[in-house]
Amino acid sequence: MTVVAVLVTFNRLNLLKKAVSAVENQTRKPDHIVIVDNGSTDGTSEWLSGKKNVVLVQQDNIGSAGGQNSGIKAAIEHNADWIWCMDDDVEPNPSCLAELEQAAIKHPNSGFLNSLVIGDDGITMNVPIIDFSKNKNFYPGWGDKLADNLLKINCSTFVSLFVNRNAIEKVGLPIKDFFIWNDDYEFTLRISKYFENFLVSKSIVVHKRVISAPPGIIIENNPNRIANYFYLYRNKSYVRRKHIGFIAYLDFLTGVFSTSFSIITSGKFKFLKLKTILRGVISGFFFNPSIEKI
Repeated sequence: MTVVAVLVTFNRLNLLKKAVSAVENQTRKPDHIVIVDNGSTDGTSEWLSGKKNVVLVQQDNIGSAGGQNSGIKAAIEHNADWIWCMDDDVEPNPSCLAELEQAAIKHPNSGFLNSLVIGDDGITMNVPIIDFSKNKNFYPGWGDKLADNLLKINCSTFVSLFVNRNAIEKVGLPIKDFFIWNDDYEFTLRISKYFENFLVSKSIVVHKRVISAPPGIIIENNPNRIANYFYLYRNKSYVRRKHIGFIAYLDFLTGVFSTSFSIITSGKFKFLKLKTILRGVISGFFFNPSIEKI
């Protein structure tokens, strides 16, 4: 099979160098490496221009969602059968891609496969959502492939996501209008409607994120980052309304009220945070982006 790696970067050259080195030093090397530079100003483009084995896509900063959209399109133009997606802060273990490929060979009709993601402390993060759909014996089938070190999942992130070209042809590309947050959840949920998908436990990556916990507006004290949470709440609203159902949407709204109460009773930038959440929730109710097909 032809495998194309896709890395999206923005102003994190030091992390990018380590990520690219880890990808280049795989025991099974990707056939091409596509790097999407979302308008970096830290010398990223100059460093990448000297990389002979890299397909460089340069564009304005349209977020990680727009980066993965462009990167996957470039991978398909290079005849990818499977696309290995990640950000610039991911360092795969040397056998990471080889394990993904072996799982893909055994299960060629899978929509996507996902590596096991750990932080610098060795503790799991970016944990995918288990698929609890029932097998032919009417039991949840999430453990049917545990003997092959596979766990059935239906939703994951762009942290070492291995996507079957056939799935992309079926459901379309990631929605670039998401900008950041939940674009990967929406994309993988779309795939899960038509394909089985698995976590490959022997394929391991280290996510070099400064804060290992999921993003949270309650503890966020950078006003520039607070504004970005508009996308989190808008996109979460859309995903639950569009893909999961009414009960999940009500649960999301319950969480919004709980978060808002916590903001009111503690912390800084209360008005900005509450305004950001409200804008995101209202926008998410009307948000109806188009899905780009290949």
